[in-house]
Amino acid sequence: MRRLIDIVFTDDMLYFDSLPEAVDRELGTPLSMLGNALDEGGSPAELLRAARLVDSVAAEWAAALPADLARLIDDMRFAMR
Repeated sequence: MRRLIDIVFTDDMLYFDSLPEAVDRELGTPLSMLGNALDEGGSPAELLRAARLVDSVAAEWAAALPADLARLIDDMRFAMR
């Protein structure tokens, strides 16, 4: 999960800004929630809830996701099992 957040939300936000507009609009908030839960030491339940939200939204936009982002979300999905 940390790798996903670190890649998407770099200091310069170049990766996030390069995402298709619909993807950054729909995934921005769920990814921010996941990043906040990680940064603030959220409970396991908070982390899981945020990760599931990211996964759910990403599934709706799978066709529009860049391959590297889709792979990171798949890795996160696998880690949640």
